[in-house]
Amino acid sequence: MPEDEARFRMDLARLLWQKLTDVPSALDELQAVVDMVQSAAGGPGRSSRSAGTVASDEDHKGRIIDILRPVYERADDWRKLISLNDERFALAVDDGERVETLRESAALWLERGKDPSKAFDAVRRAWELDPDSFELREQLEKLGEATERWDDLAQAYETAVSRTEGTTRRELLVALATVHDKRRDDPRSALGAWTRLSLLDEDNIASLEEMDVLATLLSDWDALVGVLVKKAELLVDSDSRLRLGDG
Repeated sequence: MPEDEARFRMDLARLLWQKLTDVPSALDELQAVVDMVQSAAGGPGRSSRSAGTVASDEDHKGRIIDILRPVYERADDWRKLISLNDERFALAVDDGERVETLRESAALWLERGKDPSKAFDAVRRAWELDPDSFELREQLEKLGEATERWDDLAQAYETAVSRTEGTTRRELLVALATVHDKRRDDPRSALGAWTRLSLLDEDNIASLEEMDVLATLLSDWDALVGVLVKKAELLVDSDSRLRLGDG
């Protein structure tokens, strides 16, 4: 019977691994067990479910993961798949692989675990590795909306701002200021974000308008004076350009 042969091969794999320290041969037997049991009727079975206990040798983790992933996928054991993804993350050689692993885990947490907060954590880690990704940012914002984790979303924006530049950084500062103002009820932090944006884009009148409102709300008269001076300068410059254009 295939199940009996699988059990014997599992015993052989354990013997090779534990007593003879022949990890490659043990993994060959483990692969044979997985192939055998998966092709048999009735699903993975007891032998393949215990496959994860056969070996934990650091030098062979990559192969062990490759063997176990189809087992857990067939068994629809999404929690063990997430555990394997943690191992895959540790073994990944570049950020692209790490991001993909985290995205897979996020999807499992959301679709199988029905846990948007855990999914938020995974996507946040992925976005920290690739802060220029609009897709990851959009996914994180949706999860932030679903979980109302506004403080964590604001911190994620801060991290991304520090790791981006140009248009992306300016867009993130707008998003950060909006979260502080509309979601966290923190006008002081919102004013700070708009101020940082104004320093990056001195001709952005929209950021000055937001700063005007917030500075007035906070009774921050020094900040308001600076905003009004800057707005006046922009208006003068605009009028000068118009007159030169007419001339």
